[in-house]
Amino acid sequence: MHKRAGGGAILTLMVLISAAGCGPFTVPMGPGPIAVKGDGNSIEMGVCAPALVTRVVGEYQSSDSKEWVTFLEAEGEVQLARGDILTADFISENFDVILSETPPLHDVGLNIGLEYADGALLGLYSVDGDGLPTDRWLHNDESLTTGVCA
Repeated sequence: MHKRAGGGAILTLMVLISAAGCGPFTVPMGPGPIAVKGDGNSIEMGVCAPALVTRVVGEYQSSDSKEWVTFLEAEGEVQLARGDILTADFISENFDVILSETPPLHDVGLNIGLEYADGALLGLYSVDGDGLPTDRWLHNDESLTTGVCA
């Protein structure tokens, strides 16, 4: 059974990933430890590996730009388990939010992950004009699953 962490009104929950040298919409191969899906005007982030998270950062890259724009930055210390689902409410209730803005959700690249003491859980996603799926989870390798960590 998965627990849902928070409700959700912010658009994306992510962690800083270095995108230097990556072209627009470059996606790492293979499924990663984080999956995303849309939920109305927000994004849910499913965690598929346990971690004691210390920093959350979100970035997006428009299809007509090579620059990544930070829209979410938060710090704190929260233990996450496999299958936890993060929402905007969870971030605002459990972390100190430094920056929170609304990114576009169509035709963008999304940088996603969670930083912890010894590394980071990472995800890089390409979102087309249809936006994020709302009925399935999108993974690093662009696969879609019905379960968070399938």
